[in-house]
Amino acid sequence: GGRVVLKVASSGGEVVLTVQDTGVGIAAEDQELIFEKFRQAGNLMTREHGGTGLGLSIVRELSRLLGGGVTLQSELGRGSTFTVKLPV
Repeated sequence: GGRVVLKVASSGGEVVLTVQDTGVGIAAEDQELIFEKFRQAGNLMTREHGGTGLGLSIVRELSRLLGGGVTLQSELGRGSTFTVKLPV
C-alpha cells in the first residue's frame, strides 16, 4: 500500500535526485545514525524489514566523493524524502 516516487531535475549547475516514500518514517534521533555503516533505525527485535544497513552510507560517501551531498527529511508515520545533490 506504500508508494515511492523518484524525481530527477537539474538546478543551478546541480543534478538533484529525490526519493520520496510513504513508509513508516524515521525518528529524529535516528536520522543521522542511518547514514552510518551497518546502522539501521528502530529496534532490532521488532524489525520487519531486512538489510545490512550499507545502502545509505554508500550513497552518502559516493555523493561526497563526487562533490555533492545527501539530505533527509522524515516524520514518523508519514514517510521520508532523501535528496541527493551532485554538481554537473
